[in-house]
Amino acid sequence: MGGRGRAVGIAIGWACLQALALSACGGKAQPEIPPAQTDTSTVFGSGTRLKAHSLDGGSGARALLDFYDTELNTTCQFVESASGQWHCLPTAQARAYLDADCREPAYVEFDQCSADPPLPGLLVSASSPECDALTRAYSLAEERTGSTLYSRTSEGCIPQTTTYESAWSLVLEPLTRFVQGSLSVFGAAGGLQASRVTGDDGAYRNFQLMADGQPCVEVMLRGERRCMPGLSAVEGRFYFDGASCESPLATRMLTDGQRCAGQRSSYVVQRTQENCVENDSLRTAIADVSEVYESEHAGQCLATSPDTVSDNVSFYHSGSALSAEHAPPMGIARVGTGALGLPCQTDREGTPLMAPDPHLLFPQIWQPESGRKCGSIPDLNGTLHCVPWSLAMPTIVAGSSGPFSDAGCTQLVTSAFRDTCSGESLPDPYFTETAKTRCGYALTHAYRAEPYSGPLYEQHDTACVPASPWKDHLYFVVGAEVDLASFPALTETTER
Repeated sequence: MGGRGRAVGIAIGWACLQALALSACGGKAQPEIPPAQTDTSTVFGSGTRLKAHSLDGGSGARALLDFYDTELNTTCQFVESASGQWHCLPTAQARAYLDADCREPAYVEFDQCSADPPLPGLLVSASSPECDALTRAYSLAEERTGSTLYSRTSEGCIPQTTTYESAWSLVLEPLTRFVQGSLSVFGAAGGLQASRVTGDDGAYRNFQLMADGQPCVEVMLRGERRCMPGLSAVEGRFYFDGASCESPLATRMLTDGQRCAGQRSSYVVQRTQENCVENDSLRTAIADVSEVYESEHAGQCLATSPDTVSDNVSFYHSGSALSAEHAPPMGIARVGTGALGLPCQTDREGTPLMAPDPHLLFPQIWQPESGRKCGSIPDLNGTLHCVPWSLAMPTIVAGSSGPFSDAGCTQLVTSAFRDTCSGESLPDPYFTETAKTRCGYALTHAYRAEPYSGPLYEQHDTACVPASPWKDHLYFVVGAEVDLASFPALTETTER
């Protein structure tokens, strides 16, 4: 309950990635990472009451999951409770509402890994668009069955289509029960820094990269990563500034905190790639948009109704060109001296500022000594292993056309896209099998992915005929089984 044990749940996203494996995710060559730094103690740390709950790769490499509040016996994370105010509020979240105005939050148990059902008094949090109460804390009050639940969307408060056996009404809890935090800036002056929130008990974590005293966003300057101060907007293909839908607008989805602080984008980013070198062109963002149009599938260009666009979406015209030459470089160093490290952004003195986020959908954040990134997934015994992106085991189903390696069309060959900008000849080195469990998926077997360059065949109706290789694709067959113990281990730990 309360968010503990979520590292195992992260494996759900990892296993789902196998459905995309035929597209050869993760084919890019890993950038060269400088030698290891000692640990992640400059990125986050425990206090007297809040204890860091993290994934531990050993030898100083730890990725923060959340904090454990020893007084309230729940996990929490620092969030903006009101504009400019921070508290460590429960990680369990109420995402539904009991009323058609979306004013009464309700809690539904989504956690498949919870060993026990929720009970009255369980602490949860809920977000709100109100600037004086962006996130509030609640406790469970009464379990209700057969209730219609609602969701807050850009189109208003609408009934949920998914039905649940029960939902809990909530009682608002005072923020004084929770650790309060304050913001500061960490890192050597004159370059890349990070915003840091520190609890009144001494616990801390870095939140966002900073440059010139304001949040910054990664941009590419002739292949080099820089951190450009201010918020960016991206020119898209969905919104336009005229009834002909010919001049695209740039957009930015603001967080509630950014909207409440009155922040707006200061530049528009457009990325190009030439000879495998990425470069961003920047232009000033001009917020003078009066009317917005969007192109329908039928080819019509229609005015966008304000009721269908979130208040957090902002629109911009692109103005004069900007330069990113003054933006500080984004240094990266491998943190941890063991089998697993974390590629962390550093300040100009090499001090780690930010570590990768283990909550990402496909958290391939760890850097083994081989340089190929890997992500955590449990085996059937619950041991977490760090496994690179892998290919799904080939399975013949009705209607499979191939490709096959034999003239009888019985031995499937797996294809993977060849990244022409990568020097890797083996983008996905393994085939893996997983099993569905109560908490998601578990790794059961792994096999070497052996490159295949022999003849190819396809099934056409009832005939098995020769086939030509697809352009920019590599082919693999299943090789020898790999001992799961050969993959580096991760542990989920809470400091004492």
